[in-house]
Amino acid sequence: GWTAAQLIHNHGEAEAPPAPEGFGGDYVTPEIEVEVEPELAEVIVEAEAEPLPSEVAMKRMKKAELVEMAVTRGLDSSGTKADIIARLLG
Repeated sequence: GWTAAQLIHNHGEAEAPPAPEGFGGDYVTPEIEVEVEPELAEVIVEAEAEPLPSEVAMKRMKKAELVEMAVTRGLDSSGTKADIIARLLG
């Protein structure tokens, strides 16, 4: 006598797992593609091209403004204002 695992291994055909409930038999897992919209890409490039304000001017800015500058430049925006300013000037 063979075990169920042996029967499946030696004689079973590979089948796709059943579709999630409510999706029917023709469900296919969607492939996720991430695309940056051209307008957003232009905003990021423009932000990187703009010169940074002086350190004194940055110290007078609100933290939210510093966070936005860091994010548009692809920098970590966590921490205190001083941490963000240091990364921006880095």
